[in-house]
Amino acid sequence: MKRQKTKSTDKIIEASRKLFYKNGISPVTVKKICALAGISKMTFYRHFRDKDAVAFIIVKEIYKEAWEKFYVIFNKNITFERKLKEVLEMKIDLVLNFSAEFLNDIMTSKIPEIEKFIIRQTNQSLKKTKEIFENAKENGEIRKDVPIETMVVILNSMREVFFKLNNSEYYKDNNSEIFNDMFKVLYLGILSREKK
Repeated sequence: MKRQKTKSTDKIIEASRKLFYKNGISPVTVKKICALAGISKMTFYRHFRDKDAVAFIIVKEIYKEAWEKFYVIFNKNITFERKLKEVLEMKIDLVLNFSAEFLNDIMTSKIPEIEKFIIRQTNQSLKKTKEIFENAKENGEIRKDVPIETMVVILNSMREVFFKLNNSEYYKDNNSEIFNDMFKVLYLGILSREKK
């Protein structure tokens, strides 16, 4: 059912977004959403069946924004290396807006709409990534001897690697240094390029 945008729906979505991003979806109650939005529970239920419906809208907005940014990057007239770097930066920047609890709630969601949506988005992302890598292979922009499936799995694990490094003593929350080192390993490998 299409929901008509009103000031109340905007307030509910914005309050929910703030609470979900900070705390995750699970611990947030309709009462907390209403208090932050400055509305009554009756007003909330006039617009949404429950907090899961609001969470689903927010998750869809996040993915919509990410896809828009992705297509902007891949339509730029820049090298494949630069496109790849910008996409990785965009994904990490996006994820840094959320608490670990929110990310966990999304990725392990038991909310049926969100669960199905995440599966569809993951499949769409894998398909698009494979397509991009196949084109890059054909154009000689990436190595032909590394299977695309290997590249996709490694790229999809970058967020987890980033968070582990972010918590390490070596980097001490230096996000740009983490990102640059990850990109060097991903793009250039670990072997020295110097000839002896």
